[in-house]
Amino acid sequence: MKGLVIFLIFIQLSIATKNLGVGGVVELERLPVRQDTITVSGFSSGGCFATQFHFAFSHSLVGMASFAGGPYLSAYLGTSVPVLVEEAKKMAGDGRIDSLEGLEGDNIYIFQGMLDFITPWEQADRIKEVYEATAIEPRITMKNDLIAEHGFPSEVYGTACDTVNWENYIINCKYSGAQIMAQLFYGGNVTVPDADVESLEDGVGADVDPLEAKDGAGESGNTQDSVGFGNLQEFDQAEFF
Repeated sequence: MKGLVIFLIFIQLSIATKNLGVGGVVELERLPVRQDTITVSGFSSGGCFATQFHFAFSHSLVGMASFAGGPYLSAYLGTSVPVLVEEAKKMAGDGRIDSLEGLEGDNIYIFQGMLDFITPWEQADRIKEVYEATAIEPRITMKNDLIAEHGFPSEVYGTACDTVNWENYIINCKYSGAQIMAQLFYGGNVTVPDADVESLEDGVGADVDPLEAKDGAGESGNTQDSVGFGNLQEFDQAEFF
């Protein structure tokens, strides 16, 4: 989400500065981003970022996915859930983050491997407990029963699930974290097709012009970054996050 926000601001500022003369005023173009599709997700430190961003800007998001991450504020206050909950409520009450009502009904996905040597297995339960104590009827899905190392779980790619993939941290657990997350966030029958390792290693990225893409973005009206991927429902790669 942070990257999306920065990207949108950059595009809008670029449009403005191209046509802005001395003392001139231009109206920034409104890009077609549906707020009911905005979610945040991340792996490892990115998973920690996802919980932080979700609490801070909950009124702008509808879901959060943490893969081997940690609960809100745990990097500063430790792992005591009551302490984390108390501080989150205080910060919301002081207006330093969005009100906790913004978490109501959001989809929360938590993945944690049992063999993770970096992120303690107990972090998954702590994330769940913090949300349960602060959010109104959160829809929480947790997967913490795989014999998995510190990595992003894939169904078709990566090293063995119980080993660390030092190259890109994708681990083949016969379980698609991207697929499950997409189903929770966006619904529908999201499937992962048969894919050979060679095609996945080659990648599926394609350069696109976001300003041109937005005019033909389809029924959803969503656009891509400067590098886009054909279909999240078709490919299972860490580059999506």
